[in-house]
Amino acid sequence: MIWPPLKAWTSTLNISGQFHFVAINYGGDLIDRWVMLMSVVDSSVVVKVSWSELIDSSYWECGWDEINSSNPFKLVE
Repeated sequence: MIWPPLKAWTSTLNISGQFHFVAINYGGDLIDRWVMLMSVVDSSVVVKVSWSELIDSSYWECGWDEINSSNPFKLVE
């Protein structure tokens, strides 16, 4: 995985009701790298994630994956 991190991320776990996040800050060196992620929907949900956790596909996926949406909506005609 490339550094610096991509902007869009999807959590495989529900984090305060949120799944879709954007990278707002990052730092650290080598094994101490970290990324600050903020929810796309609720900006009050901010998490600091280690780089090693972020690149673990059992926790995070690059981009915004619609499959993990807990409350899908229906379009009204």
